[in-house]
Amino acid sequence: MIQYIYIISLIPLYYFIYKLSIFFSKNKTINPLFSVFIGIIFFIIFPLTIIVFNNGYIAPFYFGIEGNWGNIILNFKTLYPFYIIYITLLFIFLFFIEFKNKILLFDYKLYKCLHSLKLKKLKKLILILFLFYSLIVIYFIIKSGGIYKYFLLAFYERQNIIIHNELLYLILNAIEGSIKILLVAISLLFINVLYSQRKRDILFILFIFIIQLIIVLTTGNRIYFVILFVFTTALAFMYKNWKYFFNSILLIPIIFIFMMLWTFVRNNLLESINILDKYSNLFDVNSMITNLLTAVEGMNIIVLFHIIQDFGIKYQYLYGLSYFKLIVFFIPRFIFPNKPINFTTYIAELYEPNSIGFSLNSTILGEMYANIGFFTVVFFPFIIFILLFLLCKIIKNKSNIIIIYLLSVNSFWLIRGTIPEIFISIIMAIIFLKGLNFEKNLFYTTFINKL
Repeated sequence: MIQYIYIISLIPLYYFIYKLSIFFSKNKTINPLFSVFIGIIFFIIFPLTIIVFNNGYIAPFYFGIEGNWGNIILNFKTLYPFYIIYITLLFIFLFFIEFKNKILLFDYKLYKCLHSLKLKKLKKLILILFLFYSLIVIYFIIKSGGIYKYFLLAFYERQNIIIHNELLYLILNAIEGSIKILLVAISLLFINVLYSQRKRDILFILFIFIIQLIIVLTTGNRIYFVILFVFTTALAFMYKNWKYFFNSILLIPIIFIFMMLWTFVRNNLLESINILDKYSNLFDVNSMITNLLTAVEGMNIIVLFHIIQDFGIKYQYLYGLSYFKLIVFFIPRFIFPNKPINFTTYIAELYEPNSIGFSLNSTILGEMYANIGFFTVVFFPFIIFILLFLLCKIIKNKSNIIIIYLLSVNSFWLIRGTIPEIFISIIMAIIFLKGLNFEKNLFYTTFINKL
């Protein structure tokens, strides 16, 4: 009975998704509001649907969860966290519908900018960023003692080899993060410009995807590849490139299997062949649900359910403490010993206390609820409103077009991440962008400044 209540509750959400899909199909650009919409579907609604139709979730033993967060049983008690998520998402969809004309106008202005961009300049920027990224990876390979030792380390330990020099660690970590975000943003901009100018460059697009696969291999993080794939597929749909669109759809099962297996092998690539025998367990019913959830970072929704159940009752609200990282991020601990830990690390200490160096994401809703509780329902739509307001200001200057695509990538990631993490990423990327003057000679001189 309870499962049917959940299923019926999902129907209005999918109705709004359908209506907004028609609305966003009129777009001709990748913009931050479209990215938020895709992020909500990918990181929240899709895993939420899997959990509902599975009538909850119990993590299999091989998944290695040592804490008390891996299970969720749908019952009348879990209706409360479910409806917190439900009402919040409903508010967001109503917001999109209310401001659809402004969103379409923003898209039109952005589309006009694309016609004046130099493709050769964008190519050059992508190559420069990839060179910078390669130099950073080579540095870490040398510091770890060679390629073999580098890949022997778990992906989250590869930068920790310089943790003793905290300031250098923070700077390099911020620069590397900025480069990865800018690579995706400018790559998407390049592909979008190709479509708007009705040009083709298959070889360079292939090179762009190879760059992202190299990033997956060296960092263990697959999200940048996913962002690039999802949004290039969306662009193919917007511009009615049906050949590329349907080819992308056919590739989804392959990419899905890759993402599923990558979750298990990325910690130690050199020993992955020896542990493949345990993947025979991956194809029973419960394990398939696990694979579906891990492919879309769905474990974050499990943690989100627990946060909504526990904070305000079992644990105290944080009252904005996790957002304090925005102010103290670049202050080393030897100067500020009581510097707060990351929100994801804090949640891991609560729900998986026996794991070292572990972090747990819970989507943007999890962080908000841990800070302000039920007010998340109002605060999340308010953030989207602020984003729309800022975008309308930013688009007035055509030179901000890379920043808009940077915000688009981060808006997608924002749904899964934390607000301080995303804001720091944006700030560092803009500093890197402006510091190297990437926007110089980006447009043809014949372009009229006023849109």
